[in-house]
Amino acid sequence: MRLTHWIFLAFLTLFVYTTVKADETDEPQDNDYKMAKRYGYLKSDVWDAYLEKKSTINVDKLNKEIKIKLSGTDLDRASLIEDTLDNLIGRAVLVLSYEGHHKIADDISYEYENIYRFALTRHLLSIDEIGDHPPMSEWLESVHKRIHDALGDFVCQYFRFHDIFILNHGIPVVFRPNAYDLKNYKDHFAGHLLFGWWFEHHGVAGVAAFWLVDGACIAGSYGLGIITFVCTPIASLAEKVMDKHIAPPIAKMIWERAQ
Repeated sequence: MRLTHWIFLAFLTLFVYTTVKADETDEPQDNDYKMAKRYGYLKSDVWDAYLEKKSTINVDKLNKEIKIKLSGTDLDRASLIEDTLDNLIGRAVLVLSYEGHHKIADDISYEYENIYRFALTRHLLSIDEIGDHPPMSEWLESVHKRIHDALGDFVCQYFRFHDIFILNHGIPVVFRPNAYDLKNYKDHFAGHLLFGWWFEHHGVAGVAAFWLVDGACIAGSYGLGIITFVCTPIASLAEKVMDKHIAPPIAKMIWERAQ
């Protein structure tokens, strides 16, 4: 093998190693600093806030609590997802307002609070119907589109608003394990792992872990404070741990019980 080939392989190995290592950390990354700067926060201040917050948030404990609910009844899982949607929709309304889209923010907030909140629980109690896969809710689909059209892809990706799509298309599968094969069920429940810590997409369990850990992390703060850009990478690692290690055996257990 020629020297140039060895050099190429060395650089490729280094790239993969550093990328995977970055995905294993809960430290703020370039996108966190970039988004924080958009809202007026310095990189040094974000790092200082991270060091302070890291000592006060127990991600392992939070993931264990989420695991208990995921492993419980359909109503337990529904309650978990309702809390997830509360945090997700709340963040979307906040960012829309900060970005000047007040009418869209007000409309989504009103619709959610007065019509669509607790829809999953109402369905499981046989009060409302729920759609088949895909998607669960035409309203959630419209919310995802309104948010994306207003904010653009970079902001939506950073703030994880595309998780609306994962929940909307994943929930009908998660609550009907007897209607899907194990591979499809696990793919929606625990996401699709490519290798290392790289996911093609996360599952409902990982999305729940992200938003519930994020919610616990930012508790007591107001608006889009600096803590927002500290909690996002912390919650992102919690999501990866959930979908890689915790959720797959839970998905298998639920699926096998339903057969």
